[in-house]
Amino acid sequence: MTQSLPTHRVPDALRVALFSAKVSQQKAASVTGYSSSAISRRLAGDTPITLDDLNRIAAAAGLDVQIILTEKIAA
Repeated sequence: MTQSLPTHRVPDALRVALFSAKVSQQKAASVTGYSSSAISRRLAGDTPITLDDLNRIAAAAGLDVQIILTEKIAA
């Protein structure tokens, strides 16, 4: 399944993914190597999520991240 999300919705999507996978923030922290507070700040949107963060947190939820860049079509 491919999902396109605006940047401000990425923390929400990661929270849902972790919840669906039954992975706690503490477990995500352990798997990613981040502290629990660092995970919490990212999932709350208080700290920007880098591509590395996105990949690590998604992997903790058992997901792969695919980024597709497309050319804009002039209107």
